[in-house]
Amino acid sequence: MVETCKFLGIIIKSSIDWSDHINLINRKVSKTIGILKCVRYKLPENILRSLYFSLVNPYYEYALAILYGL
Repeated sequence: MVETCKFLGIIIKSSIDWSDHINLINRKVSKTIGILKCVRYKLPENILRSLYFSLVNPYYEYALAILYGL
């Protein structure tokens, strides 16, 4: 029996538990936010905001679009 399956970039468990997918996204986003934190005093706020919306926000929005069929 298969415990987890990755479908369209979303990890789905047989018990409909999202913990594996949440942990994966957490790791990816944490790395990027750590980098943004290191450069926050070197870059203007508008550049940091642009980096956030291009590097971090898509991880959150992609799962919502798949789950809700948008």
